[in-house]
Amino acid sequence: MKSVSNQYLTLWMTQFLCSPDPVKLRCIQEAEQSGNSELLHSIHFHLNMRNQQHLLYRRKTG
Repeated sequence: MKSVSNQYLTLWMTQFLCSPDPVKLRCIQEAEQSGNSELLHSIHFHLNMRNQQHLLYRRKTG
């Protein structure tokens, strides 16, 4: 069952990273509401790697 979860997370993250910024912002909000700490950690990690941290903070400030 763990491999299915990892495959889902990998697919979700691939789609997330290929999405335009407005979709990313909506996905971040949905991940926060779901309380999925593994997914949130992955989002932060991948956005930091791509210098897109502004997506994490833009939601909070505006």
